[in-house]
Formats: sequence, C-alpha cells, structure tokens
Amino acid sequence: APMPSTSDWGGTAAPGGEPRRDEPQPPQAAGAPRAMSLAGQTALVTGAARRVGAAIVRALHACGANVIIHCHHSLAEARALAAELERARAGSTAVEVADLLDTGALARLGAAASEHFGGLHLLINNASSFYPTPFGQMTAAQWDDLFGTNLRAPLFLAQAAAPALRRSGGSLVNIAGGDGNPVEI
Repeated sequence: APMPSTSDWGGTAAPGGEPRRDEPQPPQAAGAPRAMSLAGQTALVTGAARRVGAAIVRALHACGANVIIHCHHSLAEARALAAELERARAGSTAVEVADLLDTGALARLGAAASEHFGGLHLLINNASSFYPTPFGQMTAAQWDDLFGTNLRAPLFLAQAAAPALRRSGGSLVNIAGGDGNPVEI
C-alpha cells in the first residue's frame, strides 16, 4: 500500500507526497528522520508524564502538534514535561489530571482538547496499570484496577472523544502490552 502523503495528515504536499518547502516545518531532534507535520493538530496522550507516554508526547510535539499530557499520580513529572515543551513552543501544551477508573473523569478528559486547543485530532490510549498478580493470589480490587485502566478506560475515553475525532477526521491509537512472563499455576 502506498504511504500516506503529508496532506493525509493535515499538511500540504507537493507532487510525489514530499512536504512543500515553503510551508513551515516543525522542529526536529538532532539525528531524527524527517517527520511529518502535525502543525495545528492536537493530540491527547494518556499516561503521558513518564516513560513511553512522555516519549510519544515529545515526538508528537516535535512534529508540531499541540499536546495534552494526561496523568493521574505523576503531576510533577507532567508539569515538568509541559514546561520543557513550552520552552520550545509556547502555548502548545496542557496538563490534565484524571483518574481513568472514573468514567465521569473520562468524559471531562475527552472534552479537554476542545477546551484547550479547539479540537482533537489524535487520541493515544497509552496509560496502563502493571504490577505482579500471581495466579491464585489476585484480588478483586487488583482485577478491577488492571482491567479498568487497561481495557475499560480506553473504551470509554474513545467514546467520549469520538465526536471530536469524527469532526477532525482524527485517529485513535490503543497501546497494550504485557510483562511477557508466563502464568504459573
């Protein structure tokens, strides 16, 4: 299948799909491959204050996107990341604190993009709970936490964000993983 041109992602493209040289391009990390332009687009990334989420936010921001950095317990890290990115491009970040186990908070989080930046183009469900839960020792509270954060929250946040994503022709990315350890019975 052919690769999408930058116009498929909201930028304009010259013949052949190359970015137009007269269009401002987002800043690029040293040694990084040429990135597509996401200028004028907004991304909401859950679990974005640390680890993989922070790396995703940095990459999207480097491509020109406005970013909403979601966190629950990592507010200091989220604010530090936002301050770092604001130094590169003022007015391009927002921090939202929400407990993903609270469906009311998911509706508010889904509306945050429109409140901050006038729309939503990309939702990345990255947040997760992960900790050892040996078979035969898992509690109902652990089950509720793990499945609530890793499965229920992405579904209900996607539903809350769907109208904004439809209006913008946006995209949804769900990230899932595991620790790779076999279950011992």
